[in-house]
Amino acid sequence: LGLVGSEMCIRDRCRRGVEYWFGAASWNDTVSYLLDNKTLYAIDSDDVLTGAAPPTKIAVPYDSSGVPAARMAQNGARVEGVGICFYSADPSSLVCYSPEHDKFGQFPCSVTHVAGAIAAVNRTVFVAGGADVSGNATAVVEVFHWPEEL
Repeated sequence: LGLVGSEMCIRDRCRRGVEYWFGAASWNDTVSYLLDNKTLYAIDSDDVLTGAAPPTKIAVPYDSSGVPAARMAQNGARVEGVGICFYSADPSSLVCYSPEHDKFGQFPCSVTHVAGAIAAVNRTVFVAGGADVSGNATAVVEVFHWPEEL
């Protein structure tokens, strides 16, 4: 495959010395999402995946620049029956989107987790480790759980 728009954007930013980290999560077998500093992109067809068609763009209702700033590898997790979630470093929070309801939610973390980790098991999301704003390591594990009935 050749480079598509988002890959070229990442490559160009890296040449200028700017780090840029997308959030990425799969919702189901046919739809995955990429989140940058202001837009959620739905990758929902082979044409979009190969760059033959543009992705569906969903405007994030608030500044999500903390997602790229999180510098978190594999920043994104699917939460069963809820949606997809990403870690945002500024403000330190969990940013979630429900494809079924077309709604966003933002849930605060108690500390910053730059370069930490995110994982989901069923209806529970864990954000852990990383560093705080001063660069000091943190051992805090944030736990977000959604009940069966929303």
